[in-house]
Amino acid sequence: MRRSTARCISEFNFGQTSLKRQWRPDTPKEAAKDSGIKISKLGNGVQVVTHDKDGPVASFGIFANAGAKFEPRKYPGVSHVLSKAFLLGNAENSAFQVDRTLGSLGASWGSVEVRKRLIGVRAELRRDAVEAPFQALLQNFVIPTFNEADLEQQRDIWDNDLEEMRWRNPRAFAVDELENVAFAEQPLGQPRFVRPQYTDKMTRDTLLPFWGAHVIPSRMVIVGVNVNHDELIAAYEAQPYVHSVDAPHHKDLIKGLKDYSSSAELKQYVGGETRFYESGVAKERAEEQSTFAIGYLTHGAEGNVKQYASSLVLQGLLDGHISGASDRIERRPNQWGYKSFYSPFAQAGLVGITLRDAAKDAEKKFKDSFKILDKAVKGDLQAAKRRAAVQFAVKNSDQLKDYVAYLAGAVDNGVVTPPADVIKAIESVTDADIKAVHALAHSVKPSYAAVGYVDTYPSIRALNL
Repeated sequence: MRRSTARCISEFNFGQTSLKRQWRPDTPKEAAKDSGIKISKLGNGVQVVTHDKDGPVASFGIFANAGAKFEPRKYPGVSHVLSKAFLLGNAENSAFQVDRTLGSLGASWGSVEVRKRLIGVRAELRRDAVEAPFQALLQNFVIPTFNEADLEQQRDIWDNDLEEMRWRNPRAFAVDELENVAFAEQPLGQPRFVRPQYTDKMTRDTLLPFWGAHVIPSRMVIVGVNVNHDELIAAYEAQPYVHSVDAPHHKDLIKGLKDYSSSAELKQYVGGETRFYESGVAKERAEEQSTFAIGYLTHGAEGNVKQYASSLVLQGLLDGHISGASDRIERRPNQWGYKSFYSPFAQAGLVGITLRDAAKDAEKKFKDSFKILDKAVKGDLQAAKRRAAVQFAVKNSDQLKDYVAYLAGAVDNGVVTPPADVIKAIESVTDADIKAVHALAHSVKPSYAAVGYVDTYPSIRALNL
């Protein structure tokens, strides 16, 4: 009987750097040198941001200002599809060839979305093997094909992205729906995911115009962490296809592109409520539990850093109040109880609480949950600031991939707000700052989204808030 041997993809020779080669020499090395944050704007308008900490593992991201808030109203969710399509190959290489290039180097990669503004891809791998994967993914932005056969294979995934979140993480689902209803009929109210009724409309003919109008050099940001700044620019400029706004597929489409002003985002808030009732077998499951999210208007992450920090601390105060409440998390299934959230966009955002609990208990707590914010702002400010600083670091700078997304969202006209500046702003938040964000939260009516057995939940108007 013939003996066969299994081989890993890394064992095949595709011209990649051998994974058997050491990342670092055996001889002692000087202490790592932090090169700081560097920013360059290339001749075609692309912004390149790097922070080389001299670490052995690198991460890079390619982003475009083509998020949900830029979508045409008739195609909600097209930005989500486009972000997934950036992983499906290009005119030069198929999706398999792109996957092979990254997989053979042990990279991890995927699509990413930032504040309904940016969509893109990011990857994490050894720092001496960045160039080939970077160029492979870059070509998905510059010369995509949007092959119908590839898109057809993804349709079930688009549907399941939302449905799986609904059952596996109902808190996240409730917050996602809360965003949509709080800014209903506004750009920030465009959904992050594709609704089932729009899946069939996500074709090549839909994607091409959106890509051609929004994925142009001046709307793109390339980010690298533990990547040499000059080498990343050289890798971009070495790709064989001219990336220019003057190309016909871009030039003809950007003429009708409307300007979007993030400075008016606070005015997009309309407030409201939405309930997701269950029926049939799903209802039997839903009767076991209910989840709701209550949100208040607050500042975003890309405006005044002090206002951003104040919103982070307000979430910290909510956390402090919840952690002291007896009904927070009583070691019940899937960590039922209250949790806080802060969902920032550019200039606007939502801050509030979620509750996941047995259906009858959640219904009893629903009305009183609207009083939690007013109680929370009277809490320990110093403890809230410490909590906010830790949460900010965990979500934005501790992990390489998260830091890549942070830098992409933080760059503005050649300037980046370093995480250290945000931490300093958090530490300087005063009682007056908290009163200001609290007043903003109560300047308009709150919003809520409820999922499960929620037939009897009253409307915002009936609550008389």
